[in-house]
Formats: sequence, structure tokens, C-alpha cells
Amino acid sequence: MLFRRTLVFLLTLRTVMEKSPHRTARAGARFALAGFLVKDDDATAEAKAESRKLYDSVIREFADTPYAKRAEGELFEQDHLQIGKTAPDFEAKDQDGKSFKLSDYRGKVVVIDFWGFW
Repeated sequence: MLFRRTLVFLLTLRTVMEKSPHRTARAGARFALAGFLVKDDDATAEAKAESRKLYDSVIREFADTPYAKRAEGELFEQDHLQIGKTAPDFEAKDQDGKSFKLSDYRGKVVVIDFWGFW
């Protein structure tokens, strides 16, 4: 039953992507399908490639929709925020107000604790 629901979901997204007269709906369907294809850690290389193509098409063809910025974030995460990747450099201030960069600690063990009130 789960397989059938998944198949119906995928077919629905592809239909909306191709036939909807609404640009935002087409963009949203592409974005959702791209995310669905790589949601599992065991996604195939083909699924990852299709996901990237879908995200790229959202950015390129639907730049005026809110999905374009979200697609950029997803691609950034895939390219830079994975286990084994070098963390992107950033600058911040410590608790005493002294500025530092993450790259200042390259080669050392670093634990980063992000927290906030939101």
C-alpha cells in the first residue's frame, strides 16, 4: 500500500509539473519532487542527478517564485553541508566580543554549538 501511495504521489507531482497552468504550482511540484528523490540516505546516483536538475530548473525558470531561493539553499546544503565536506568559513564574535573565523581553527578539533532565541 505504501508503494502505491508513493507512486501516486510521484505521478501527481510530475503531472502538476508538466501540465499545471500555474507557474507557482509547477515550481512547487518540481521542488517537492527534487526533495523527495533525495530524501533517503540511500538515494541512487540517478536520483541525485535528477534532483539536481530539478532544483536547477526551479532556480533558472522560476526565479520569481519563493521556491527558487529554497532550491538554492538545498543545492548549497548538498554541496557544502554534508559529512566529510569542509565546513564553510564564517566570522563571528565570541562571548567576550572578540572576532574570530572558523578557518582560524583549521586542523584543530572544533565543536560548534549554534543556539538562539527564535
